[in-house]
Amino acid sequence: TRALCASCNSRTGSWYGNEYRGWVARAMAVLKQLPPLEELDASNRMEQVEVLFADVDPGAFVRQVLSLLCTVSGPWDLAGRHPEIRAMILDRQPAALPPGMRLHLVLYCGPTSRVAGPSLTIDRATKRWEWLLELAYPPLAMLLELAGDADQRSLLDISEFTTVAPGRVFDYQATLDIGFGHTAFPGDYRPAGALRAGPGTNPSPR
Repeated sequence: TRALCASCNSRTGSWYGNEYRGWVARAMAVLKQLPPLEELDASNRMEQVEVLFADVDPGAFVRQVLSLLCTVSGPWDLAGRHPEIRAMILDRQPAALPPGMRLHLVLYCGPTSRVAGPSLTIDRATKRWEWLLELAYPPLAMLLELAGDADQRSLLDISEFTTVAPGRVFDYQATLDIGFGHTAFPGDYRPAGALRAGPGTNPSPR
């Protein structure tokens, strides 16, 4: 496997770690205000919640997420293949993700955590495919689409955060999908009710 060296780990942690913890704390506060998780998990569709995260630094948050995903990427070597991502993190440069990549954020309820290195998913019906990286640990899940020809997901896309320089603090309002982790498949956030209903049920958010 590949991991961040001691120097990079220390620098990214000192630059971005507190901001990441702040997003986790805000997401936990949102979870506590939701209906009982058992009720949400019984739904046959993914639910959503409107959130307002006040005084956040999206540029710092996304760079911490990317630094974590660089480690999760293992032999794919996300930073090595894409110097622009390395520059985003270590030089704190604002730039767009490489073409074809998209980063999604989900309010994640568990009950399990998922850390998935580069994983190929194929829709047998449409033959569409994509490579995914995922770090899902309550209360947040981050899903990076590396490549593929699958339809664009309806999940919240935070790819634009990489174009924001760290240090810019503002209020961020968005609609977050409420996801669960009942299977081992990255990107599968269906509640138990949707899984019981079978593959013919539309799991997309309302």
